[in-house]
Amino acid sequence: MNDGDVSKQIQQMVRFIHQEADEEANEIGVSGEEVRLNSLTSILFAFSIHDSDLLCSPLNC
Repeated sequence: MNDGDVSKQIQQMVRFIHQEADEEANEIGVSGEEVRLNSLTSILFAFSIHDSDLLCSPLNC
């Protein structure tokens, strides 16, 4: 294998590593967004239950 072949092989490997890293970063970003949305949903649900308890207590329902 000559120097040109080695250089091409290294460039190909670097492109592959960059592509894999980009895909992994995208998956992590999507996963983080799902966690954030699930957390917000849980918080909103907790507030909605709390608000309904304030509006309708056993004494005034």
